[in-house]
Amino acid sequence: MANMSFKEYVWHHNPGSIQVHWENRFAEHILPYIGSMLERVGRKYRVITGEGDFYGPDCYEQFSRLSKVFEEGGSGYLNLPGMMPIRAVFRSLEMRCEPVENLVRYQFVFWEEMIESVRTLEENGVHVAQQGETLWSIAALYRCTVDGLIAMNPQIRNVLTLTPGERVRVR
Repeated sequence: MANMSFKEYVWHHNPGSIQVHWENRFAEHILPYIGSMLERVGRKYRVITGEGDFYGPDCYEQFSRLSKVFEEGGSGYLNLPGMMPIRAVFRSLEMRCEPVENLVRYQFVFWEEMIESVRTLEENGVHVAQQGETLWSIAALYRCTVDGLIAMNPQIRNVLTLTPGERVRVR
């Protein structure tokens, strides 16, 4: 199972629990003498919450590295085990220390960013990789498959990581 990551930060051990909350939006239309009718008008952003432990003699250093990512702000790609990458913002981070040596408990909240920044492909259908992007995030961005990207890009030697500026043929 892949480790959770956000931007350039990769968890050494996945959090103990991760919850992803989806919610649809509905509009109610009142129909005189009949009642009401619900119409689905889209979905709200996903809310990703979780909690975990950093343990070992460097547990406070591990939390400090995560808190620096939180303090940077801005959005990035959140990679969750078993899911397509999500463009998200790091909404909150909480340290939940107990008087136990070599253990830091934490909780986090991410919010999905629903509107992608406008991206344009070069004339030849090439996407230029940004910091933190993966083939999975690019596939989600352009609504294509990772297998298709791999087939169109034999020059990519490591499909798990892309370097900023790397060129990925999309179309």
